[in-house]
Amino acid sequence: MFMWIADNIENLTDYDYIVIDTHNDSSLVTSNFIAAADLVLGISEPSRNGYRAWLELQNTIENLKNEVVDIITRKSYIQAEAYLIGNKIEHIGNTSKEFLETIVEDERFLGYLPKKELLAKSLLLDKDIFEQQENMSGSEKTRNKQFFKSIEDLFNKIENTI
Repeated sequence: MFMWIADNIENLTDYDYIVIDTHNDSSLVTSNFIAAADLVLGISEPSRNGYRAWLELQNTIENLKNEVVDIITRKSYIQAEAYLIGNKIEHIGNTSKEFLETIVEDERFLGYLPKKELLAKSLLLDKDIFEQQENMSGSEKTRNKQFFKSIEDLFNKIENTI
């Protein structure tokens, strides 16, 4: 992937970002995408396995940084930095509360996405949440105002981190 991007960089100048969604694993394919990345977003749900996947992602990137190096200069080819986003955080419930208290302490924490029917509905309707927002009534827009503000703030934080 790294070589393909390098070979095709002229064809990619129209794009601000390339977003690649991978599995949470350390396979050769995922490692190749990490090698080509500047930033990796670890999305973690409020569970032990979700947070464990975040820790494993950090270890995978560190291992790649140590292993994928120029043989003469010993400089790593891996430039990716990992950042954490909480996902499906409920405003009620001890599990989400404890999870959020843990992840906000992480220096790489960028924010979180609340558990929201609107997100689940987007998959069902095959429309993103912003398309749904356009079709909302005034009262629905008012009811979801804070949600969209949170999403906008998180996207801005991701963009500023890049």
